[in-house]
Amino acid sequence: MQGGKIIEQKSGNSVDDWVKMATWQMIEGDSPLVATAIHDGHNLREELADLIALEEQERLREEDPFTGVWTAVAETRLIAQRSRFEMDLNRPREKAVYLTPEDCWGLRVGKKDFRRKLSSVHWRSMMLFILNCGVCFQS
Repeated sequence: MQGGKIIEQKSGNSVDDWVKMATWQMIEGDSPLVATAIHDGHNLREELADLIALEEQERLREEDPFTGVWTAVAETRLIAQRSRFEMDLNRPREKAVYLTPEDCWGLRVGKKDFRRKLSSVHWRSMMLFILNCGVCFQS
């Protein structure tokens, strides 16, 4: 790809932190075609990982790992790199975090303190993603 730029939201100071904690990646290209992988990620924020009631294999069954690779068909790409069990980016804000089994195909996602530990970090991440999508689509 030529002429594109990569925009990422990340936290942490080291490369290892970035790999574990990146929320999403947007690669802006010159083509009007946009490819997305909204559930490519499997990572969870460290403070939530111990509060997830699902086993890793249960999470993987509902996530879409490696779909980010498919976005190479377009110059402009949006790739979510977090587990949908932390935040589901293609649901309305009020349903983006699974709080009850009814929110999540009958699966009990969180342990006892899961709801209490949810913070504005989720909403800030989601809003940054949406805002950057808007900037991408307007350019």
